[in-house]
Amino acid sequence: MMLRSTVAPMTLVVCLLTSAGCNSGPEMAPVKGVVKFNGQPVTTGTIQLFPVKSGPMATGRLQDDGSFELTTKEPGDGAYVGDYIVVVVPPSDINELEKILRPGKPIPIKYENIPQQVRNQTTSTLRASVQSGLNELEFDLAEIKGNS
Repeated sequence: MMLRSTVAPMTLVVCLLTSAGCNSGPEMAPVKGVVKFNGQPVTTGTIQLFPVKSGPMATGRLQDDGSFELTTKEPGDGAYVGDYIVVVVPPSDINELEKILRPGKPIPIKYENIPQQVRNQTTSTLRASVQSGLNELEFDLAEIKGNS
């Protein structure tokens, strides 16, 4: 009986210590920034950061001024510290209003301010490095090599 009474408190201490260690995980940092094309804000679409090694991606919706704030798990929590491939994805290539007004013949929308090259993780040459503390990123998509 004496053995049980000492094992239970020790088990509780071990559980508390290991659970505290489990919550520490990789470091996250806040990330905000702006996406432009020839100095003008890119006002529609989504920016996505894919980790070069492994882990979850971070995303942010582009605002009317081209700004974004990244989220990995919860709104505004940022991204894990590390290196990323950056992708900028336009909204649907078909205008939703055109789908309604002309159901059989929607007119595709061209997002010329988002080069095809940066729309895909395997072809994008944009890179970002997230460090400890606040990160402010700026991308001008007109500077992309091979931009057509």
